[in-house]
Amino acid sequence: MEEFARTDELLRHEFGLGARPIRRRLASRARTVAQTRRRRRLVYAEDAHLKPDRLLAEWQRVQEGLGVVMRPNCKAVGFRTEGRKAEAW
Repeated sequence: MEEFARTDELLRHEFGLGARPIRRRLASRARTVAQTRRRRRLVYAEDAHLKPDRLLAEWQRVQEGLGVVMRPNCKAVGFRTEGRKAEAW
Protein backbone atom coordinates (compact mmCIF):
# COMPACT_ATOMS: atom_id res chain seq x y z
CA MET A 1 0.00 0.00 0.00
CA GLU A 2 2.96 2.30 0.53
CA GLU A 3 3.59 2.47 -3.22
CA PHE A 4 0.14 4.05 -3.74
CA ALA A 5 0.30 6.43 -0.76
CA ARG A 6 1.42 9.50 -2.75
CA THR A 7 -1.19 8.95 -5.45
CA ASP A 8 -3.92 8.44 -2.86
CA GLU A 9 -2.78 11.55 -0.98
CA LEU A 10 -2.99 13.63 -4.17
CA LEU A 11 -6.44 12.31 -5.08
CA ARG A 12 -7.70 12.76 -1.52
CA HIS A 13 -6.48 16.35 -1.02
CA GLU A 14 -6.80 17.80 -4.52
CA PHE A 15 -10.04 16.13 -5.60
CA GLY A 16 -11.62 14.62 -2.47
CA LEU A 17 -11.39 11.12 -3.99
CA GLY A 18 -9.39 9.03 -1.54
CA ALA A 19 -9.54 5.23 -1.40
CA ARG A 20 -11.57 3.49 1.27
CA PRO A 21 -11.34 -0.07 2.61
CA ILE A 22 -13.89 -2.53 1.24
CA ARG A 23 -15.55 -5.29 3.21
CA ARG A 24 -14.04 -8.73 2.79
CA ARG A 25 -17.20 -10.27 1.31
CA LEU A 26 -17.30 -7.57 -1.39
CA ALA A 27 -13.61 -7.97 -2.13
CA SER A 28 -14.12 -11.58 -3.22
CA ARG A 29 -16.67 -10.38 -5.79
CA ALA A 30 -14.39 -7.65 -7.17
CA ARG A 31 -12.93 -9.87 -9.88
CA THR A 32 -12.56 -7.02 -12.38
CA VAL A 33 -10.56 -4.86 -9.98
CA ALA A 34 -6.82 -4.83 -10.58
CA GLN A 35 -4.95 -7.51 -8.66
CA THR A 36 -3.03 -4.92 -6.66
CA ARG A 37 -6.27 -3.43 -5.40
CA ARG A 38 -7.59 -6.84 -4.35
CA ARG A 39 -4.47 -7.45 -2.32
CA ARG A 40 -4.77 -4.24 -0.40
CA ARG A 41 -8.57 -4.34 -0.15
CA LEU A 42 -9.12 -0.71 -1.11
CA VAL A 43 -11.45 0.81 -3.65
CA TYR A 44 -12.07 4.22 -5.15
CA ALA A 45 -15.86 4.61 -5.12
CA GLU A 46 -15.78 6.94 -8.12
CA ASP A 47 -13.64 4.58 -10.21
CA ALA A 48 -15.18 3.70 -13.54
CA HIS A 49 -14.14 1.93 -16.69
CA LEU A 50 -15.12 3.31 -20.07
CA LYS A 51 -15.10 1.62 -23.43
CA PRO A 52 -13.32 4.13 -25.67
CA ASP A 53 -15.22 3.15 -28.83
CA ARG A 54 -18.58 3.67 -27.12
CA LEU A 55 -17.48 6.92 -25.47
CA LEU A 56 -16.27 8.43 -28.75
CA ALA A 57 -19.38 7.24 -30.60
CA GLU A 58 -21.59 8.90 -27.98
CA TRP A 59 -19.58 12.14 -28.12
CA GLN A 60 -19.95 12.15 -31.89
CA ARG A 61 -23.71 11.51 -31.66
CA VAL A 62 -24.19 14.37 -29.19
CA GLN A 63 -22.01 16.79 -31.14
CA GLU A 64 -23.72 16.03 -34.44
CA GLY A 65 -27.05 16.59 -32.69
CA LEU A 66 -25.76 20.07 -31.80
CA GLY A 67 -24.90 20.80 -35.43
CA VAL A 68 -21.22 19.85 -35.43
CA VAL A 69 -20.02 18.49 -38.78
CA MET A 70 -17.47 15.68 -38.45
CA ARG A 71 -14.93 15.22 -41.23
CA PRO A 72 -12.90 12.08 -40.51
CA ASN A 73 -9.41 11.67 -41.98
CA CYS A 74 -9.16 15.41 -42.62
CA LYS A 75 -6.15 17.30 -41.27
CA ALA A 76 -6.95 20.45 -39.28
CA VAL A 77 -4.19 23.06 -39.54
CA GLY A 78 -5.89 25.76 -37.49
CA PHE A 79 -9.08 27.11 -35.96
CA ARG A 80 -11.09 30.27 -36.47
CA THR A 81 -13.47 31.47 -33.80
CA GLU A 82 -16.41 33.83 -34.02
CA GLY A 83 -18.29 34.31 -30.79
CA ARG A 84 -19.13 30.83 -29.53
CA LYS A 85 -18.49 29.15 -32.90
CA ALA A 86 -15.26 27.48 -33.95
CA GLU A 87 -14.27 26.33 -37.40
CA ALA A 88 -11.28 24.22 -38.37
CA TRP A 89 -9.35 24.96 -41.55
